[in-house]
This record gives sequence, structure tokens and C-alpha cells, in this order.
Amino acid sequence: MRLVLAAAFAARSFQSVVFGRRLWNLPRRFRWLKYDGVNLTRQELAEQAASLAMQGVYVGTSSWKYAGWCGMLYDRTRYGYRGKFAETRFKRECLVEYGEIFKTVCVDAAYYTFPSQQYLEGMVNQTPDDFLFGLKVTDTITIRKYPKLDRFGEQAGKANGNFLNVELFAKAFLKPCEAVRSSVGLLMFEFSRFWPTDYEHGRDFIADLDKFLDQLPKGWPYGIEMRNRNWLKPEYFECLARHKVAHVFNSWDAMPPVGEQMALPGSRTNPDLVAARFLLKPGRKYEQAVKAFEPYDRIKEENPEARAAGRALIAEGHAKGPKHRTFIYVNNRLEGNATSTIASMISPG
Repeated sequence: MRLVLAAAFAARSFQSVVFGRRLWNLPRRFRWLKYDGVNLTRQELAEQAASLAMQGVYVGTSSWKYAGWCGMLYDRTRYGYRGKFAETRFKRECLVEYGEIFKTVCVDAAYYTFPSQQYLEGMVNQTPDDFLFGLKVTDTITIRKYPKLDRFGEQAGKANGNFLNVELFAKAFLKPCEAVRSSVGLLMFEFSRFWPTDYEHGRDFIADLDKFLDQLPKGWPYGIEMRNRNWLKPEYFECLARHKVAHVFNSWDAMPPVGEQMALPGSRTNPDLVAARFLLKPGRKYEQAVKAFEPYDRIKEENPEARAAGRALIAEGHAKGPKHRTFIYVNNRLEGNATSTIASMISPG
């Protein structure tokens, strides 16, 4: 009930400022975004996202290179070559068009390899000055034991000697980010689920995390995304609060719904920063979502609980004003089409 009331407050509180002015003259040929029986144009979505960003609430997607969004978010004709859709051109240039609508995006690619300064500057140069990036910190820092996956090669199944390596993080990740620091909104350390062979007790991880956070270079907007639901205890939140690091609310296979995480005492661990990622419906495996929802061109299964949590976070961030920042990222694998899910969260009515 509290989430529903908060969502209703969100709608009322920013409805009056959303439609005050036209920000872009966008093509009318795009089809309407469909959600809950209500229509929303591409231009209206852009206006609402921009209005929220002015109040410190940044809503965007996890990654952006999805051809399934053509005709909805993207103009397919912009990526044609010799009469055909050029996928390579689309992936290289579509961030420009994405930045015409949203004011933030989560860069998942940074999780798989340390980003170069050239790569980061290339993204920043494709977006407006007021656009902020959420970057997932490279898994070399956050994996304690490499999974037995092909992409890890000879390291698969072995212990990671660089787990929580502050020096490596500062050199290989933060240093390239310095060149685009004003465009960095959030740096997320995603910790995949730990097993008893990694840590027998959650308190052991929290002790290591506390040391790590204490040594991190200060002044950056850090967030921690946890995948062990039983470790969401007061000791964990207190550790993050000591270092002013945000807990990243996350909707994931083995995690409680975001709304339940929001209700946990002490879960707002940074007074100036809140973050959430709506990735999967709890209880659903990643592979199942991919199979069910590709090519991500429409909503296939609504998630009212996630939508309500998103609206409540928007309301909370809006109420705190522009000096406080809220980042909300939505993945296609939550409902089938992240842009439509966002439209449902930020709709003023």
C-alpha cells in the first residue's frame, strides 16, 4: 500500500512540470509506446525524462544497442546502408539517438573489460553535456573465484588474485574515468552470488568489503549491488553507510523484490545517492528471460510490483530535490521492452 501511495504521489508531484515546454522536434512516424492501455509519444517520453533529470532523478536502460527498439526509440532509416539496415552502423551510432530521449544509461560492457579512456570519451562525445553514465566496475575486481565459463579461459574455476584489489581498480578503471569524470553518475560494484566456498559467513565478506571501501579513492559516486539475499542485514547497510556508498536495489533471480529491499531499515546508505536496477523478475533465470523476451520489441509480461517500486523511487528522489541523485536502470529482461517499462514508471497519469 505504501508503494502504491508513493507512486500516486510521484505522478501528482511531477505532472505539473513535465509538459511545460517542448524540448525537441522529433519525428512523428514513431509508433506510440504502449503501457497499461495508455499511449505515450517518443517526444513526451523525452520531455518527462528530461524534467525528472532536472530534479536529480535519472531513469534509463541497461545498455542501449537493441535493434528491437527501432520504430519505438530509434529511427531505423538513420542506420541504412545501400537500402538495408546496417547493424554495425546502428551499434556504433545509436547512442546519439538514445541521448535524445534519456539522460542516463548503464554501461554493462565495462563489467567485462577495463574501459579505455578512448572508449569512455567516445561515448561521452555522442551524448549531451547533461547526460550521466552508470558504469559497472569490471568483474576482475568483484569476482572471488572465476566461474567455469569459456570467456575466462585458463582462469576459469580458479581463485581471482585481484579480488577487491584497490590499486588495480584505481589504475585500470578509475584513471581512464578521470577524463570524463563530470559525466560519471554512478560506479557500481556488482558482486555475483557468493557460495559457502567463497565465504562461510556474510560477516566475513562485510569485513573484507569494509577494508576495501575504506581504501577507495574518495569523491566518486560508488554503489554496491549484492546478490546474496540473506546478507542484506543491518551490518551490511551500516558498512555502506560508514563510507557513504549506496546500496543498489536490484531485481534479480535470487534476490527479494526491490520493494522489499526498500522497506529494509537502513537501506538508504548514502544520503545523497540512491540507485536501483530492475533486471529480472525474482525467481526467473537469466537464460529463461532471454528466451522468452527476445527481440525485446514489446512488453510480454507486465511486472506491477517492479513498476510500483520504480514509481516509489522516483517519487522519493523527486521529493528530495536536485541536489540528491537517484539512478534507475531497467533491463529488457524484466518485462520484454525496457523503454515501455520506463514509460509506465514515469507516466504522469
